[in-house]
Amino acid sequence: SAAEVREMAASAARAQPLAPKRLDAALSAAPTAVAAPAAHEAEKTGETGATHSLAKCGYWFEDAGDVVKLTVPLADACTAGQFSKELVECAFTRTGFRLQVRLANGVHVLAIPELAYFIDPEASSFTIRSASKRVVLSLAKQDPKRSW
Repeated sequence: SAAEVREMAASAARAQPLAPKRLDAALSAAPTAVAAPAAHEAEKTGETGATHSLAKCGYWFEDAGDVVKLTVPLADACTAGQFSKELVECAFTRTGFRLQVRLANGVHVLAIPELAYFIDPEASSFTIRSASKRVVLSLAKQDPKRSW
C-alpha cells in the first residue's frame, strides 16, 4: 500500500540522511525579509556578541487553516532587559525561514531552511508577544488545503 511505501522511504531516509545544506545558499534565493531597523543599528555598533541557537529553547507548530503558526519561546534567552520588535528580524523563502533575535547576550537564531511544504514568503509574517517573551511566526501555506 502507499502507506507502507512511504514508511519504507522514511525509514531509508532516516538510515541515510542527507547532508545539511548551507543556510547562506538557502536564503540567498531572493528571500522576503521583514526586518527591524534597530537590529541593524546594534550590528553597526558592535553589540552583536556571540551567536546562540534558539532550537534549544524549544518551539512548536500549530496548523491554523491558511497559515501554520510557529511559536518560539524566548524567556530563557531574554533573562534581562526589554523584549521588543526592534530586536527581531525574520527572512522567509518558499522553503523555510531564518529568525534572528538580537539580545544583550548575543544573537539568537532559529533557521529552518527546509520545511515540510512550501510557504508563501510574501504573506508570511511574525508578531511579538512581549509579556510572554515569545515570537510567533505566521507561515502562509502555499496550498491552504494541505494539513501540516
